[in-house]
Amino acid sequence: MTDQLHHCVDADAALRDTLRDALQAGTVVGDTADPLGHRELLAYQFSIDNPQARITTSPSRPLNVISAVARFVWMIAANDRLADIAVYEPKVSRYTDDGLIVPGSSYGRRIGQARPGLNQLSGVVTRLRTDPGTRRAATVIWSPEDAVRDSNDIPCAFGTFYHMRDGGLTATTVMRSNNAFLLLPFNIFEFSLLAEMVAAEVGAELRQYVHWAASMHVLNREFPQAERLLNDEVSVSLAMPRMPSAHSPLAQGR
Repeated sequence: MTDQLHHCVDADAALRDTLRDALQAGTVVGDTADPLGHRELLAYQFSIDNPQARITTSPSRPLNVISAVARFVWMIAANDRLADIAVYEPKVSRYTDDGLIVPGSSYGRRIGQARPGLNQLSGVVTRLRTDPGTRRAATVIWSPEDAVRDSNDIPCAFGTFYHMRDGGLTATTVMRSNNAFLLLPFNIFEFSLLAEMVAAEVGAELRQYVHWAASMHVLNREFPQAERLLNDEVSVSLAMPRMPSAHSPLAQGR
């Protein structure tokens, strides 16, 4: 368990630090001979001080940009249709309950259209515009039903927070569960990009991205790849240009 905030310059540094901490200090959960057993850090958190540097380039774990963009477009469209994302992410098919929708990992559906006409991001932007010091600019991904429903896909993300402080936006993502090697690069990309859209909507700079996971873990079967990454030369993330604020990024995204 850790309550220390790791300050990282980019997504690659965040990935390296997280994998190193999990392998060196993580608690062993499950049978070490079980590929699905893992090493886990509870209450793990880091920040990225240049959130636009979100594309990992490590030779052992470069971001699949096509899949990352597809995931983001699927998110911003408030989509939960399996067929639309399975073209780019075939593994998603294993999590559907009915072969038609992905009930939990469709974060954008839960944020942007939890029910008809309910767009949480619009509420976030309105709160930040009317009261820059607000502590109420937040979205919820988890639902009470997730605590009891039987499904192949309970959302790993819990929600997001947005704070206007020190002349810029700090965005925080809260995860119930986070696979550090397989999914963390995608999560950093999609949630920091979503946060930059919010920042652009209110005419602010996204100054810091914070990522907190109740359970950050690396599966036993991923250890060799994670160790190779830690032995790679230190890589630098590709930085995206700052998003323009004109013409409503959220409206263009939809």
